[in-house]
Formats: sequence, structure tokens, C-alpha cells
Amino acid sequence: MLPYRATINFINSTNIANWHTPPICYIHYYRAFILVKIELTEYKEVTKREKVTIGYKCDNCGKIHNGNSMPDDWHKFSGHHNSWGNDSCDSYEYYTACSPECYAKLLRKAVEEFEEYSDAEIDDFEIDFAKRMVSFLNAL
Repeated sequence: MLPYRATINFINSTNIANWHTPPICYIHYYRAFILVKIELTEYKEVTKREKVTIGYKCDNCGKIHNGNSMPDDWHKFSGHHNSWGNDSCDSYEYYTACSPECYAKLLRKAVEEFEEYSDAEIDDFEIDFAKRMVSFLNAL
């Protein structure tokens, strides 16, 4: 038996204002006795491999922009459908356009790809609106 006499008080975490805190144990010693948690640490240099963006490529004309952010005058959009089945989550297609002309051509391509689905969305447009947009652009 230890020569030190102690009382142990447990405080349940539900009684504490911050409920994320685990249960706490307070130990009150009648004699001066300090418990020390010994943890050995050292500093090491750590390297990691990470996927980074080095550029963007227009999906229509193939123009390449080098850099880790998309230029302000480029546009990235997606098309997908919500039809029943597991393929709806795999239906997402992403498009990158460098100009309004390339956007119009990619929008036509996306509408052709998703026109069979009544619940498709292209660039956050419902498929019917996207079809009307393509008709409008063809008339120009």
C-alpha cells in the first residue's frame, strides 16, 4: 500500500457544461504528491504525396491554362440525371469551357448525351430549359 492517502472524486461528463469532454477524475492528496505523465517526443520532417492541380484544359478546343486556379473567364459545369438505379450517381459528367463559343458547343454535346432522361440537369438547368437554350444558340 502506498504511504500516501488520497480521495478520488469522479465527475460525470453529463454534469459538465461542455458535454464533449470525457469523464474526468480529480485526485486530492493529503500529502504533496504529483503524478506526471511522461511522454517522449521529437520533431521529425514529414513529407507526403498529394494530388495538386497544375492546370486546366478546355474540353472543346483543348486550350490549356497553366496554374492552380481556373481563370475567371473560364466556366466549369456538370451534367447528370436522377433516374432510378445505381447509374444515376455515375452519370455525372464535368465540362470545362474556355470561351462562350466552347461553352455553347459543350452545352450542345451535354444535351445530346442527356436528352433521353426527363430528370436530367445540365449546368443547374433542367433538361427542357437546356434544350431551349441550345435551340436559341443554334438560331444565332
